[in-house]
Amino acid sequence: MGDEQPDRQPSVDEGAGRILRLFRFRPVRLAFDTIVRDVMIPDLLARDGLEAVIVGRRGPGELGDRLIASVWRDQAAMVDAVGASFDRPVFHPEFMDETTDKVLETAPIAFACRSGDPADPQLVRLVTGRIRPGAGSAYLAEARAGTLADIEAGRGPSSLYLADLGDDRFATVSLWSDWSNVGEATGGTLRRPEVTRHSTLLVEWQVDHYEVLPGLPIPGRPS
Repeated sequence: MGDEQPDRQPSVDEGAGRILRLFRFRPVRLAFDTIVRDVMIPDLLARDGLEAVIVGRRGPGELGDRLIASVWRDQAAMVDAVGASFDRPVFHPEFMDETTDKVLETAPIAFACRSGDPADPQLVRLVTGRIRPGAGSAYLAEARAGTLADIEAGRGPSSLYLADLGDDRFATVSLWSDWSNVGEATGGTLRRPEVTRHSTLLVEWQVDHYEVLPGLPIPGRPS
């Protein structure tokens, strides 16, 4: 008898009113990751309506780009917990001056998938872009089918959220256990990582990769 493959049963939904919140920024001082890990994320996890949070970082050093992506049950839950914008910050406003180059985007999730893979994720992949006019449904269908095929083949993301930013723009944030899976699923390499599938359906696109911020509390897992 051959080696048995792990049981992968992806959980899939079409968004169901969920909201993806993307907060991109750079710290202005050293050790800000400690504040994110020990203060901000535990407080965020305690907010009603939060379903998932993903935190990524990249160099140079401790002052490079950061990403906090959070998934909310609906728009109302998100606004109650963290506010609608930075004009009147309600979630740890005392830390706003600790960041620069802030970009905040929120959008309804069109497709979400979680693989059930127990491996701890190591890599965050963010793809943003614009779909060709009239090709939105085709792109969503291709992305959905490709993600499920990758998970079933054992090379897919541990979770993925594709959100509709409006005006044919989209954002997809996903978690991966290691770079080899990203390369197999997208055709990228370490020398040429900025590759995405179904690019013929896109007008423009950009790929950004981040290291998962280590030491974060994981929802549902004992500390």
